[in-house]
Amino acid sequence: FSFQKGIVILVLLSACLIIPSFILLFMKPVPEGIPVKPAPDSCELILQKLQVKKEEALYVGDSDTDIETAKNLGIPAVSCTWGFRDEDFLREHGAKIFVRRPEQILDIVRYF
Repeated sequence: FSFQKGIVILVLLSACLIIPSFILLFMKPVPEGIPVKPAPDSCELILQKLQVKKEEALYVGDSDTDIETAKNLGIPAVSCTWGFRDEDFLREHGAKIFVRRPEQILDIVRYF
């Protein structure tokens, strides 16, 4: 994949990989044999295919598994409070950066 410099949003689900970049949407199954989250393998594969360095990435998620995945990958975790788990639960599991609305993710990216 080749992207112009800008923001690329990746959403990693257990069953598929969705890579939207503004109007681009690419979806394919995660290759068989790749360990699932919280193992960092699937995220490392995505970063490698997109030629994105870990220093240029944030992991945004809504669960303790996402926090652990980011930790295992060695990148900052941003926790969403509107998703699967609430803020108290996420904080108890190591979350340090929170977003309460999707547009706040862009604010974090701007200062990252």
